[in-house]
Amino acid sequence: VFIDQGFPGQQVRVAITEEKKRFLRATVLDVLEDPTENAPACPTHKLCGGCRFQGVAYDQELVWKTDALKNMLTRLGGNLRWPELTVVPDHSAAHYRTRVRLRVDDQGRTGYLARGSHDFVPAIRGDILQPALEEARNYAGALAANLPSVHTVRLELDEVRGHVLIEIPCALEEWKTVRLRVRERLETLAVPSVEIEGKTMQFSVTMR
Repeated sequence: VFIDQGFPGQQVRVAITEEKKRFLRATVLDVLEDPTENAPACPTHKLCGGCRFQGVAYDQELVWKTDALKNMLTRLGGNLRWPELTVVPDHSAAHYRTRVRLRVDDQGRTGYLARGSHDFVPAIRGDILQPALEEARNYAGALAANLPSVHTVRLELDEVRGHVLIEIPCALEEWKTVRLRVRERLETLAVPSVEIEGKTMQFSVTMR
């Protein structure tokens, strides 16, 4: 049984969502017992599909991911003997993402789709994003709000060059209209002021 929104060690009550010949899929209705160590999480982590391990201690997350990889290698490799895995933790359990694709609605709110659906969940804050991208999120949303054929924005941080890229994808037939309206907004919207290690980030906007 593959259980969405459940973690190893938990006792949960579930609802079956899909039945196959060799497995079942289910979603958690209620957590009856939870021995996992909790960690701070953003307010929408239970709704959106952006951050699978939000709310779980980082050390515990590494253990689960390592066990999952070992299990996969064992099943794929049969009798092969794999070397012992060495886990190299990230320097931070938060604010590590340097690129992200976000949904944007007509009001300019950015966020993600709800897990397993097409429902939009506005992000209150982005705990996994680099601070420069979190600052750029609302700015990008304001640039892309209510534009024809625009439903997403892509943000990317280049710390070495001190640069934040905002990409606004749109349909080819709407490109000229979108370009004109984005240029008008660039003249009136205040550019975020972000510094990383004393370096002021520069922002650029492109359409695709």
